[in-house]
Amino acid sequence: MTESLLPENLPWYGYCPVQIEGEIDGYHYYFRARGTRWTFQIADVPHKDPIDAPNFMEGRIDAEFAAGWMPHPLARALVDWALAVYQAERSRSQ
Repeated sequence: MTESLLPENLPWYGYCPVQIEGEIDGYHYYFRARGTRWTFQIADVPHKDPIDAPNFMEGRIDAEFAAGWMPHPLARALVDWALAVYQAERSRSQ
């Protein structure tokens, strides 16, 4: 298993929706899980708000309201996975 890309004290916000935001290499990211869906967005320009960026990753949970009540460790794992994929994609394109 690889080491987490997230700080230990990662700020996350509540339930319905579960939200996590942060920054990696100057790029802001935003995770949101609500209803049956989760999304991960990352800004395409350093220090820009990621909310305007297209979804980098998204998923669906086929149980009503399950995403909004997602356990925080699962949300953290999804963000960590999305960041690892993002970094791998960036290194391939450079």
